[in-house]
Amino acid sequence: MNLKKKPKILFALIVIIILMIVLIVFLLNNKHFGENKNPRELVKEYMEKYKKLDESIVKEIKYPFDDELSNIQKERYEGIVKFKYEQINYNIIDNEDTTISEHDAVLNVQISTIDISAAYEKASTYVENHKEEFKTVSDEIEYKLDVISKYNLREEYQITFNLYKQGDKWILSDLSKADLKKIQGLY
Repeated sequence: MNLKKKPKILFALIVIIILMIVLIVFLLNNKHFGENKNPRELVKEYMEKYKKLDESIVKEIKYPFDDELSNIQKERYEGIVKFKYEQINYNIIDNEDTTISEHDAVLNVQISTIDISAAYEKASTYVENHKEEFKTVSDEIEYKLDVISKYNLREEYQITFNLYKQGDKWILSDLSKADLKKIQGLY
């Protein structure tokens, strides 16, 4: 090989490598690793966390009622709630309240969720009126968990999601406790 061609080939390879690095950095910065989503994408991503049982959602599952559960009963409740979360239906709706401006967005979502709270109330009323059927508190709790697991009546709600832009990134504002309870079936 000609000695004059080696530096030219080496130079060309270095230029190609530098261009590839610049291109990769450019693509990664423009995508922000998936962070630069539009408001609809962020709301959809949030709701999908429930349906897909994202770790951030699952770790927040807690038995919200006054009963003292054993660890096994807590695990059973978590399994029931996970199944109910997978059953959540939602639709981002366009109506007169939907706005997306340069710095703020308001999106409305129609959700349909299984009403865990109503199931618990139904079971608690039965237990209260039929105390003689249950030998222990644990039996009462098991009955309540059975009712919750089999209950499939739904409630529908409209939830308003507020977003704001920070720099070039959309941020989802925290939902109210009431709206979270609606999504979780505990309203």
